[in-house]
Amino acid sequence: MTSQTEYVWKQRWSFFLAGMLITMICALVEIKFRVEWVMLVSWIALAWVLIWRFFSGPRVRCGFYILGSIAPVVVLIGWLLLGGYVEDWVHRRKFDAELWRNQNATEHDVMWPPRLCMVDDLMGDRRLMGMPRRQVIELLGEPTGACNDDIYYLLEPDRSYFRMDSETLFVRFGTDGKAVQQGLIRD
Repeated sequence: MTSQTEYVWKQRWSFFLAGMLITMICALVEIKFRVEWVMLVSWIALAWVLIWRFFSGPRVRCGFYILGSIAPVVVLIGWLLLGGYVEDWVHRRKFDAELWRNQNATEHDVMWPPRLCMVDDLMGDRRLMGMPRRQVIELLGEPTGACNDDIYYLLEPDRSYFRMDSETLFVRFGTDGKAVQQGLIRD
């Protein structure tokens, strides 16, 4: 890179970071201290950058300032929309029958109990399908509950963003006593 190109990129990054920092600081002050007018500072700074650009020419990178100003908002919206999926993906683990059966005997994160982390792997290969009821209970341990031809295993908090409900694995058995359906219930 030539020194002129390096200078231009330093300017761009400087304006981007300035926009991002001003927006983040204003948002934090508004949230923490409940100062509603503080977001006006962000708009005033944008107006100042635009006026500066008008008088100084293209060396003022107002587009990068604007991108920096909206970057925290885009990240926040992205986290609200995708954060739960990313967190679930990070906590997934392979099915371990011993850990599943003894979940309460092991120390674990209450928001990510082992059963919740392993249930996708357990259901993914459909290993329960066709198993007799006795064999499913040997594999998974005593169920949390049973009703008619179904058995239930409580997984604890659901994997949604707000985590207010719980998820439960159910296994339904046919008339021959073999598993014919498995799934998750959110309540």
